Amino acid sequence: MQSIFNILKQFMKIFPTKNYKIELIDNFEKNMQILRLNTLQSNSLSTKLTNKEFIGRINGNHFEIINSKVGIGAFTVLKGDFSNHSVNIVAEVNTPFKILISIIFTFGISGIFYNAFKIGFPNALGMLVPFTMLVGLLRFVFLGLIFERSFNLIYEKFTNLLNFNSY
Repeated sequence: MQSIFNILKQFMKIFPTKNYKIELIDNFEKNMQILRLNTLQSNSLSTKLTNKEFIGRINGNHFEIINSKVGIGAFTVLKGDFSNHSVNIVAEVNTPFKILISIIFTFGISGIFYNAFKIGFPNALGMLVPFTMLVGLLRFVFLGLIFERSFNLIYEKFTNLLNFNSY
């Protein structure tokens, strides 16, 4: 059972993440208040029509938010923790999108195994190269570009709200 979790953990590294640390000018209470005022509190990280900038959860010093923009807004989640004069941020792909993309990859792997048993393993090995190219295309082109665009939208909104030191 432990090895299955290790395999899943390694597979999840296929999804891009970004880590940032922002130095704040004001204390974190003021910045947390600004973030609370601009966030629609919701347990589900999914987009809804709102006049707020973000949708998400804020508990104590910890927050998980998505962009409220319908469309690409829910793809990237900003998770972070406020400390005295800084914010540690981790940006990652939202869990429902991770599940959907994992299902697509699983269908591809299942197709290779199905063909391997149906037409024989030597003939099915020819499918490994196109499948590897498809995974690379999905990960580095489509997933990478969508994540980058979604991250830039939410990070720009987030940093425009807070008073922070720019380097």
